[in-house]
Amino acid sequence: MNNSYLNNSDPADNQLRYNDTNYRLNAGARLSQVIAGIVPVPQAVDWSRARLSSKHLQLRVDALKQDLLLDLAQRYEIALTRGDQALQNSTRWLYQYIDATEFNASYYFGIPYYRLRTEPAIDPVLAEPRTAHNGSWFNPAGQSEFQLSAPTDNGTNAFTQPISLSDYANALQQQLAQRFGDQGHRFNTDQLYRISANGDIALIPVAAYNQRQPATCWEHRVSAPTRALQQPQQDTAQDCWPHRIVQDSDHIVVGLQNEDALNRRIALLAKFAAQFDPLTALAQPQEAGDAQ
Repeated sequence: MNNSYLNNSDPADNQLRYNDTNYRLNAGARLSQVIAGIVPVPQAVDWSRARLSSKHLQLRVDALKQDLLLDLAQRYEIALTRGDQALQNSTRWLYQYIDATEFNASYYFGIPYYRLRTEPAIDPVLAEPRTAHNGSWFNPAGQSEFQLSAPTDNGTNAFTQPISLSDYANALQQQLAQRFGDQGHRFNTDQLYRISANGDIALIPVAAYNQRQPATCWEHRVSAPTRALQQPQQDTAQDCWPHRIVQDSDHIVVGLQNEDALNRRIALLAKFAAQFDPLTALAQPQEAGDAQ
């Protein structure tokens, strides 16, 4: 056992739990060093399914959810005052769906161990005491608890019947029409967010008139998973041409018309959901609160 990682850590220390064992993290310990010290054969891990979570990040994700629900509730009240039935329907449904969804502060690395080890920018220091990291999984007070999941069975994803994102959008429009009739037009089905298993987020044009336009992509940051999309003044978005076949591991977000900032926040939060699929949710039995 590497002497940098000690068993029986004090709960107040920076620590990581792996296979039911706690390890105390020394200051300056990078994620790749920790993995090398506690995972017997890092090269055998299925990194597309490996996850890292933290107690501090969970608190951030919970706060993101509550702030988003508050904003949706305020938009609903504004729509109620104005008599805007379409906006009432869309904000109420989004509120109910997000409120009922569990968000866990863990996500796929999506990168192999050798890349993590050789690129310091994506190989975060797990124990940096009293250092603030805006949008990161670190606790600025220097006390963080981490959980590592590193499966080694090399399992593969089970794909559903392949569907293109444009076909998905068409099916989504049909479900919205069935649920809300002509009052569902406040949803933006011209562009959909797709969150890949590795945490990358893409805003993809799917309407017939703009399908040939590039998408907008935000690459997942291993050391700061909630930073992307939250700081427009430091926007890391890039034009891209992502594959348009939806995989069962993708998360899809439909937002509201002319609400770019709000939709970004929904997409960021959806990264941490076990499943986020408005088409499936809309196909489920209608809740009483959705009645027109």
